Amino acid sequence: MEELYRKYHVWLLRIAYNIIDDWDLAADIIHDAFLKYLEQNDSIIIRNPKSWLIKCVVNRSLDQRKLAWRKFRVYIEDLSVFGKIFHMNYEENDAVSCALRWLTKRERTVITLRDI
Repeated sequence: MEELYRKYHVWLLRIAYNIIDDWDLAADIIHDAFLKYLEQNDSIIIRNPKSWLIKCVVNRSLDQRKLAWRKFRVYIEDLSVFGKIFHMNYEENDAVSCALRWLTKRERTVITLRDI
């Protein structure tokens, strides 16, 4: 098992990082995949451990990315201030506000959210 870990650890870490963009979470996913491999290896015969580990890491990484997106979406939907941002009246004498009036509603939203 140590040989397998040394051989594929860095490679699997890069795969997980490319999907979720977080080194610590990627390392946790790799460790979970190797633990699952140990558990599965006793009950079933895994003929190609490299393929099995890759599939496990990719699936866990995609699940983690979906979970993070759901948490972010709920957070944005729960903001009570969020609705006020879109209907904000800009002051006419402010130079930034004058510039924002020339933008479309969607462009104003992007600029406002970026500043928040």
